[in-house]
Amino acid sequence: MSERSSSAPRRRNSTCCTKFPPKGKKPLTHQDEEGGGQRVRFGRQRSVVFPPTRWHPKKTDATLPDMSLKREYVYGYNGSCRNSLHFVSETEIAYPVACLVVILDVFSNKQRFFEGHTNDVQCLAWNERHQLCISGQMDEKGTAGPKACIWSPARPSSFCNLPHPRDARSVSAAAISPDGHVAVTFTTDDARSFYLWRGPFGRAVAKEATLTHIFSGSSGRQSTLGVFMFEAACSSSTMTFTTVGVGHFKHWVINFPQNSPITVSQKKGVYGKNPARNPLDWAWRKDDGSAWLVADNGQLYMVMNHSATASKQLASKPLACVEQLPGGRWIAGAVDGTIYVGSGDSMKVEEEIPFAELQGSQAQAFSSTATARFNAITVRRHLAVFGCSNHALFLVDYTRLELLRVLQVSHTTEAWALDFHPTLAILATASARGGVRFWNVADRKAAVGKVLRSEFPAWSLAFQPTDGSLLAVGMDKGLLEVMHFPSLQPTFRERLSRSAERVSSLRFSPCGRYLAAGSWDQEVYLLHIDSESRVTLHRILSGNSSSIVSVMFSEDSRYVMSNSKDCQILHWTTKDGTLQRSQSVFRDTRWQAPWTSVLGWPVVGIWSDPKYDASDINSACQAYAPHHDLLAFGDDYGCVKLLRYPSPFLNPRIEVFTGHASFVTAVRFSPSNVLVTLGGDDHSICQWSLQPRGFEEDLTPTLRHPWAELEGSEAPQDRFAFLGRSEEATPREDPDPEPRRSRVFQDINQVQIGEEEKRATGPTGKRFYHHQQSQGVRNALQWD
Repeated sequence: MSERSSSAPRRRNSTCCTKFPPKGKKPLTHQDEEGGGQRVRFGRQRSVVFPPTRWHPKKTDATLPDMSLKREYVYGYNGSCRNSLHFVSETEIAYPVACLVVILDVFSNKQRFFEGHTNDVQCLAWNERHQLCISGQMDEKGTAGPKACIWSPARPSSFCNLPHPRDARSVSAAAISPDGHVAVTFTTDDARSFYLWRGPFGRAVAKEATLTHIFSGSSGRQSTLGVFMFEAACSSSTMTFTTVGVGHFKHWVINFPQNSPITVSQKKGVYGKNPARNPLDWAWRKDDGSAWLVADNGQLYMVMNHSATASKQLASKPLACVEQLPGGRWIAGAVDGTIYVGSGDSMKVEEEIPFAELQGSQAQAFSSTATARFNAITVRRHLAVFGCSNHALFLVDYTRLELLRVLQVSHTTEAWALDFHPTLAILATASARGGVRFWNVADRKAAVGKVLRSEFPAWSLAFQPTDGSLLAVGMDKGLLEVMHFPSLQPTFRERLSRSAERVSSLRFSPCGRYLAAGSWDQEVYLLHIDSESRVTLHRILSGNSSSIVSVMFSEDSRYVMSNSKDCQILHWTTKDGTLQRSQSVFRDTRWQAPWTSVLGWPVVGIWSDPKYDASDINSACQAYAPHHDLLAFGDDYGCVKLLRYPSPFLNPRIEVFTGHASFVTAVRFSPSNVLVTLGGDDHSICQWSLQPRGFEEDLTPTLRHPWAELEGSEAPQDRFAFLGRSEEATPREDPDPEPRRSRVFQDINQVQIGEEEKRATGPTGKRFYHHQQSQGVRNALQWD
């Protein structure tokens, strides 16, 4: 038979694939192959899956879920955006991270969000008189160019669009004139173009209008990174401002005559005797046109229009930010974390204090693991908020030289690993730089100073699901480390991969006695954990033809399943590591909850987007009861998506959520169904809650944790003081220790179920999240 004729039967028997689903309103499923299998495509890779024998689709299985996601909180700050940190009220600051501008109340820790951008926000400016913000972004994927948005923090859901040409690349700086009628934006194209926009922006924001620029031109060869409006010299016909950028600062005057063309005048700044390579920040002093300028040579300059009239050497390191204080005083920050406060035309330094010497316990805690590299500042009354190039935010009382709070911290490099502790309100994340961070998802704060440094980049991590007493971290060079938690003392550390490939996926078995470690060397390493928490290598599971991306166990811990980059699904027995050749025998196998594999019959629907290839979905996670019929996943386009579970359909209805500016590397539900999504290289972690669709009231659950009942003098100052403590640590002497222990440190294994526990039990009979705690934490939650 010819090649053409032999392929004809395959075309007649082939079924529709997820990449090219047929049109139709009914949920589409695949035609059965021989043996009951279904031919599917995961991205562009063909595969065969087997549905459960008694499964029958319902009409609602492919519809939108009854629940939706609400963004509760965003951890992180984009420290690469200079001059983009502003007080927008007495207690709120605005700053960019990923595709969002976050509006944070520095006292209540509540957040609101401007969500009008579609890619990384690169700049942010604030007009105090008209209460308007303008923010610019990178260009979108595809043919669209970058854009800027004008919006009000009082109503961030409405905004005015300022679209730029597609060759503009990104909007690097922007500002609004004092009268609120003209905006200027600078881009990073080859000509370093600038654009002028005119309109009553307050009305344009209310109408959600899209405007067209009225003038454009070239600003020179270097990129502009900040625009500073001079209010005293601005009018309805003139706009005066200064720009600071790579290797230059410039003084601009733009005239808008009624019956004549727009005229633009720009003069490059002159330093005098002490030139700087790169100016970094600018702050106006008085209405006479004088200003402060700081640069990378550690000098503070006094500038009049475009000429420096005086300078003073303040630091050996670059001065990165400066701001005007009342009474003619000024405050500046250096990249080594030193704060300078001075006054007068003499530029006299009144205070000079390193960050680590600020009052407040968090200053020393942060300095124990990182350096505060200041590059942005905003001031309101006695408060100053400092932003850092290593993606941290600090609230400082500069009159008392006290660090009030570390507002945000972030991973400085791309992060791929996260997991929830099974019984405590703790989230752990790991980055390619080799650091493991811990987060308090109940109080929505980072554990300042609690960073576990590793020798190599970390790519995966997992808590033991039974009591969280073990934490496993998979690293580069094939290294796996298993530690006791919370003492963080290693119990196992070994290089598993002979070819030194990364450990890309980790999962404990439901019984807690096995740990599967998937590696890019195409092997799955099965480890056994005995009753004394000793970890030994049990079996090496071979058979994959590509790198491992995820691993899972069956509900009874008898089998382990792996997914690989070439969309291969393999199964082994945990007893002796035998490879199971037939997939059909696992069609009725119950797998551990939550489902986290990206391949398989229950998750065929997540590949329904026709633009996906096999590497575009990095992580998926099923929700816990009572919402176990939901599944969330993240993709390489920065989207978080929610659909019903299981989803073996070609065209399921999926709800899409944006906000990340990088590929979403990991998603995970907590046992209380708090969803956390990790943006690979956008320095953000988004925390979401499940809400009934169309229900406007906030139903965010109040998370409980072991220290929830402690108040006043009993409450520990450091909620994470127990991290790194030995399990054998003895609590300090207390005149009446028993009542405190019964409230906080009671071992859940010794609790007799009574009326109190019944009240803490949900409708499904499951104890409320964070009500339990591991025995290791019982004696470790101590404070000095």
